[in-house]
Amino acid sequence: MEMNYFLFLPFASVLINVFAWSYIYAQKHFTAVNRTCLIFLASLLGWVFCDFLAWMPTPSTWKVPIFRMACIFWVPSGFLFLNFIYAFLEKEKDIFYKVMLTACAVAVFVSLVTDLTIAGHEKTYWGEMVVPGILFVPIILFLVTPSTLYAYYLTFRRALKTEDVNQRRQLMLLLLGVTISLSIGLVCDVSFPAFFKVRDFIRLGSSGCGAISLCAFLAVVKYNFLSVGVEKAATNLFENILDGIIVIDPNGNITNMNESAKAMFYLTDSELKGLSISGLLKNYDPMETYQNREITIMRKGKQRVLSVSQSIIEAYDVQLGKLIIIRDFTEIHKAEEEKKELQRQLQKAQKMEVVGVLAGGVAHDLNNILSGVINYPELILLHLPEDSPLQKPVKAIHASGLRAAEVVEDLLTIARGVAINKEISNLNIIVEEYLASGEHLQVKETHPGIRFKKELDPDLLNVDCSKIHVTKALINLVINASESTNNASGTVVIATRNCYLDKPLKGYEQVRIGEYTLLSVSDDGPGIDPTDLERIFEPFYTKKKMGRSGSGLGLAVVWNTIQDHQGYKDVRSDENGTVFELYFPAERAPLDSQAKAVSIKECIGNGESILVVDDEEQQRDIAFRLLTELNYKAATAANGRAAVEYVKRKPFDLILLDMVMPNGMNGRETYEEILKIRPGQKAIIASGYAKTKEVVAAQALGAGKYLKKPYVLEKLGMVIREELER
Repeated sequence: MEMNYFLFLPFASVLINVFAWSYIYAQKHFTAVNRTCLIFLASLLGWVFCDFLAWMPTPSTWKVPIFRMACIFWVPSGFLFLNFIYAFLEKEKDIFYKVMLTACAVAVFVSLVTDLTIAGHEKTYWGEMVVPGILFVPIILFLVTPSTLYAYYLTFRRALKTEDVNQRRQLMLLLLGVTISLSIGLVCDVSFPAFFKVRDFIRLGSSGCGAISLCAFLAVVKYNFLSVGVEKAATNLFENILDGIIVIDPNGNITNMNESAKAMFYLTDSELKGLSISGLLKNYDPMETYQNREITIMRKGKQRVLSVSQSIIEAYDVQLGKLIIIRDFTEIHKAEEEKKELQRQLQKAQKMEVVGVLAGGVAHDLNNILSGVINYPELILLHLPEDSPLQKPVKAIHASGLRAAEVVEDLLTIARGVAINKEISNLNIIVEEYLASGEHLQVKETHPGIRFKKELDPDLLNVDCSKIHVTKALINLVINASESTNNASGTVVIATRNCYLDKPLKGYEQVRIGEYTLLSVSDDGPGIDPTDLERIFEPFYTKKKMGRSGSGLGLAVVWNTIQDHQGYKDVRSDENGTVFELYFPAERAPLDSQAKAVSIKECIGNGESILVVDDEEQQRDIAFRLLTELNYKAATAANGRAAVEYVKRKPFDLILLDMVMPNGMNGRETYEEILKIRPGQKAIIASGYAKTKEVVAAQALGAGKYLKKPYVLEKLGMVIREELER
C-alpha cells in the first residue's frame, strides 16, 4: 500500500489540538470562560480527528458515517467560538446568539439523518473527499462563517478598547489563529471547490484549525490567557460579596461602593456622585474606631439595622483613606424581635391559662354559694304578700345575687378551654340589641356627655358565635371607651364591616386566610399609655374602673372571647384615641331560628317524678323546693352511687344531674351506670362550671340540655319542660 504523506497534515493538527486542550485543562481554572474555551477546542479536535480517520485507508463503507460524524463538530464550531467569546466578554446572550444556537442544532440534526449536507465521498490523490450535499456550502456561509465573524468582531473591538496591554496581546494572538484558520477553510473547502470548480483541491479546513489551538496555547503560556488575575479576582470579590463595602478618602468622600452597599442604602449611581460618608451615616465620627457598631438608619422611608466596621488604608505610612464594611442585620434584628414577641405571647398565654384554671375552680364554688342567695329569695317571694315590707329587701338580695353571678360568669369566660354554646348570628343584631338594652342605657346615664355612634355594614356576613360572650365583650369595650374620656364630652363609635385577612396582624405570627367580620369600638380619648397597653388584657389588671363590675375582668373577658372564637384582636392607641378591633371568622350560613319565649305557667309540671343528684346539700334542698313549686314530685340523692341504687328501685321521668361530684362518680359516669339499668333515661346536666368535655360526653350518651348554676325558677322550668317533651 502506497504511503499517503498528506496524512501528516491532519495528524499534526490532531497533535496540536490534543496538546493545547490538555494543557489548558491541566491549569484547573474551571471558570465559565475556561469551560467554553475547552468545549470550542474540543469541537475542533473532533473535526480534525474525523477527517484524519477518513483520510486513512479505512473501509469504504466507513467514509460517509465518519464524514457525517464530523458534522457534529464542524457545523457548531463557529457558534462554539461565539459562545466562548460571549463568556469571555461577559456579554448577555442576545437574539443573535439564540438564533445561531437554534440554527446550529437544526443543522447538526439534518446533517446526521439526511444526505442534504454529506451526499457521499470521493477518493482523491490526497485522501477521501466529501461529496457535498445542497446544504453543505450554505451551512458554511450562513451559519459557521457569520458566527465566527461576529465573534471575531467582538474580540477585535475589545482588543482595541481595553487598557490592559496584556489582555490586548492575548486577544490579538487569538485573532491571528482565527484569521489563519478561517482563511484556510474558506479557500480550500469553499472557494476553490464551489466557486472555481476545482474539485480535487486539497481540503485543509479541519487541519487549519490547528492554528487556533496553537495560538490559544501560546496566549496561555506567554500572556496568561484564561488565568484568573489577582486584580480581576479582587474586583469580582468586591462586586459580588454580600457585605456592603465603602471606600472613602481622607476627607470622608466616597470613592467607591459595591452593589451590596448601594442596595443597603437604596442608592443609585447618580446619587453616589459627590456623596460623603457623613451623608449616609449620621453622627459619623472619623476619629472613632468602628468595630461591629450597630446603627439604625432610615432611608427613603425604610428602616435598616446595620453593623459597621472600618479599617485604615495605608501605603508607605501614608493614610489613603478608610475601608468601611457594613453588614445588614435588619432581618436578624427583626427575627430576634419576633422571637421576643412570641416569648411574651407564650408567657401571657401561660399566665392566662393558669388564671383561667384558677378562675374556673373559684367560679364553681361561688356558683354553688350564690344558688342560695338567688334561689331562696325566689322561693320567699313566691309566698310573700305583695304589700309585705320584706318584698324590697328580699328583691335586693335576689338582685345582688344576680349581679354577683355576672361577675362569676366573667370568671368562667376567662377559664380557657371551656366549650361555648354557639349559634349562627350577626354582629349587627348583637350591636342593635345591646344599644336597646338596659346596660347601654346605664352607660349613657353614667356618661351623659358622650355621643354614641354606630356604623354598621348592611351586608355584614354572619358569625358562628356565643351571643352572650360576644355581647359581654362589646359591653366591656363600650364601657372602657366611655371611661377613657374621663367622663368628658367625646364620641364612641361602634362599627362593623366585612374584611379579608391574608397576612398576620400585629401580635400574631400568622392568621388563617379567609373572610372575617370585624367589630370595632373606638373613642377619641387621650389614649392608653404604651406601658399599660401590653398588660390591659391580663385578668385583674386595672388602673381605673374597668368592666361593669370594676373588677379588672373586662378586657380579660374580651381576650378570652376572641380566643374561644378562633378570632383575632388588634388595638391601636395614640393621643387622638383608641381603637379596639375584633375579627371573627365569617359564616355564609343562614341565621339560626330563635327559640320562642315560654311563660312560667307553661312550665308547670303534671306531677312527673324527678331525681336530683348533687353532692351539695344546699343545692339538693334548693332544687327540691323549686321542683315542688313547679308541681313535680322530687327526690334527692347525695352522690352517684346513691342515685344508681335509687333508680334500681324506682323509675324516674327525669334526672337532674350535677356534673362535678369530687367524691366518687361524676355526672357522666353516674349517667352511664343509670343507662345500664334504665336505657333511654332522660336527664338534664347541671353544673357551676362552664360547659366542659364531660358535659358534651354525657349529652352524647343521651342526656339533654345543659343547665348552668345558679339557675332561676323560669329557666329550670323551661329546660325541664323541653326535656320531658323531647
